[in-house]
Amino acid sequence: MIYILSDKKIDGALNLEVIKTIFFDVEVNLKPYDGLVFTSRKSVIALDRINKEWIGMPSFAVGFATAEAINSFGGRVEFECGDGYAQSLAHEIEKKYSNLKFLHPRGVVTAFDLKVDLSEKVTVFDDVVLYETECNDFSIPAFDSCPIFIFSSPSTVKCFFKKAEWKSSYKAIAIGKTTASSLPPDIKYYLPSKRTLKSAVELAATL
Repeated sequence: MIYILSDKKIDGALNLEVIKTIFFDVEVNLKPYDGLVFTSRKSVIALDRINKEWIGMPSFAVGFATAEAINSFGGRVEFECGDGYAQSLAHEIEKKYSNLKFLHPRGVVTAFDLKVDLSEKVTVFDDVVLYETECNDFSIPAFDSCPIFIFSSPSTVKCFFKKAEWKSSYKAIAIGKTTASSLPPDIKYYLPSKRTLKSAVELAATL
């Protein structure tokens, strides 16, 4: 059986929600900004909860899944980073959009600090923390002796290994290199051709 360690539904896999999201109710003023930088699906959901005005603003997405979330809420994707990594998105923003004022809605923990990287390279780059992730209670079905686990973020790695013990019959897929680097060094993992959960599920089906 294939398990995605998040709440994102993908055909061909079950969800094993090892993390949960706590959203913050904070006031966000979007008027000073020309564009929004989203580096996760959760950041889109978090902002939409508290301010619908973002929908009319240009959005800059770290990758396909984030762009898909923006579109699903009726937002406007101005730019989508091809490889799904925040470092690459930062490079493109610096190169093409340095004259703009940006706001980056984000979680408490990020794999790459865009504000540190871009604050002196663009006109304005601010961020606002709108959510955090915590470990969830979960259990691996006892009848499944050869599961394939798709780790969707470093947080899912942390929370999975906080409770579960890895067995030799298990297989791991990391959605990207950052997540893969969070896995214990003795665990063999696979990387999908695209940094999306759909691509990861397609890979899992071949293992």
